Amino acid sequence: MKKEIIKEIENIGSSLEEIGKALKNISKYLSDSENKFEEKALDKKKDVEKMEKEQNVEILERDYYKIKDEIINFLENNNFSIVNVPSEGKPTSLDTISKFIGDKHEYIKDFLKKLKKSLNTGNPIRIYMKDYPEEKITYICQLASNLYSIAFLKEYKYSKSPKYILYADPLREPLVINFINGKWLEDYLVLKIKENLDKKGFVEGVDYDYLQNIKIKLPNGNNFELDVLFKINDEIFWFEAKTGDYQQYVHKYSKISNLLGIPQNRAFMLITEITSAGAEAVTSLFNMTVCNLDTWEEKFINSLKEINIFKEQS
Repeated sequence: MKKEIIKEIENIGSSLEEIGKALKNISKYLSDSENKFEEKALDKKKDVEKMEKEQNVEILERDYYKIKDEIINFLENNNFSIVNVPSEGKPTSLDTISKFIGDKHEYIKDFLKKLKKSLNTGNPIRIYMKDYPEEKITYICQLASNLYSIAFLKEYKYSKSPKYILYADPLREPLVINFINGKWLEDYLVLKIKENLDKKGFVEGVDYDYLQNIKIKLPNGNNFELDVLFKINDEIFWFEAKTGDYQQYVHKYSKISNLLGIPQNRAFMLITEITSAGAEAVTSLFNMTVCNLDTWEEKFINSLKEINIFKEQS
């Protein structure tokens, strides 16, 4: 009897062991199924997030070009055909140099003139700076050094006391020639306009955008290039930049301004080589706001205030 009870207990123990194994397998199956379900759910979530991200990128890219397209539409609606809109992108080092030239122009303008002359004649520059103010020497040497660092100058050397001689030889390549002859001023304009707008809370691509060096065909069939067109909120601003003789351009630009339908306070001609009095005189004769590096920024800001799109900081 005792042996039978022991055997029965052993059978029960064996059965319980089998049940334990079965329960363990069931638990593992349920755990694996849950993990697979979670993995599938996670993969689905990732797919949804990826799709949403791709859609958002597409929307952002579309919105980014929206204002640029509106500028092109503005030109076409005024019977101008678009010949070419240059692709964007230039070395950021040029932005830094453009801003430096614009901010320190009074000190370095003589050096710039010599650079332009050198590009035309092919002769290197040699400047005796013994009688120059220390500040002027500092800024000229800084610009020359910066241009040399980006290989816009093939050679550059400044001999300090007692010689005070600067020697420079610019690289005669299209990029360099274009930049020295005036592209720096266009870029400076763009940088300063963006700087002013950003400080006041305007967002590029949302509240404003711009196109630079747009080649168009006039209603009479002639080709023409616009330096910079900005669209700020719903208003178009036109900027032309000149670093040399301007007399031959003013009348022609005034006519273009009339064709574009841009009022005088939104059509700017920035001339480096003109006095403030001279700029006021030319402005009174033509349908453009003529200004120099000392006056253009204030006139631009006043223009924004006049049409109530420039909000003062509280």
